Formats: sequence, structure tokens, C-alpha cells
Amino acid sequence: AESGDDNGLGNLASCYYENGSYTLAFETSKQAAQLGNDIGQYVLGQCYFFGKGVTQNYEEAVRCFKMAAEQGDDAAQFSLGYCYECGLGVPVNIEKAIEWYKKAAAQGNDAAEEYLQDLED
Repeated sequence: AESGDDNGLGNLASCYYENGSYTLAFETSKQAAQLGNDIGQYVLGQCYFFGKGVTQNYEEAVRCFKMAAEQGDDAAQFSLGYCYECGLGVPVNIEKAIEWYKKAAAQGNDAAEEYLQDLED
């Protein structure tokens, strides 16, 4: 999903995160997220979810994942489904978990496909 006119910042945040430069990942993803960039929103969510570069905060993670998920980011859709399934930052809601896993799975997200099968069995 292309969002805004600049995926550069989101991609940069993603690289920082993958390289373990979590403070830079947090700062950069925060900027990208504010610009409406789905990659930035997802990475920011990851930072909050795992407490990388910032204090762990599931509620903030959910907020970030939701922004990116609504823009069609499959990784964020999966993460949001996981939060709903496990009650992290939101009350447990299996219907919502399934709904987000289905959206991610429809885009070829294998993890979402697996989690979906477990929930629907």
C-alpha cells in the first residue's frame, strides 16, 4: 500500500529496526507515522509492542497497528489480529482477531493464514 508521497522515511525506519538501531527506528517511524505512512505506523507499532527504543506500551502499539492496518498493511493487520486474539492493549475479541487475520491472509500473509486456521478449527 502506497501512502503519502514518501515511503522513504518508513523504509528507513524499517531498516533501522531490522538492524537493531531501535532509538533511530522509533524516532524515524514516529515522523513517518505522523505523515500518514503505513510502514512508519507499523514500525512504530512494533517499537511500542516490543518496547524497542521506547517503553513498551500495548495500547500505543494497537493504535499504530490500526492506522497502518486500515491503510492495507498486511503485517499490521496480522499484528492487530494478534493483539485482539491475545488481549494485548485491547480486550480479547476473537471476531475482530479473525476479521484482521482474514484481511492479512487475503494479501498472502502466511502467519495470518496459520493463526486463522487455529482459530477457526
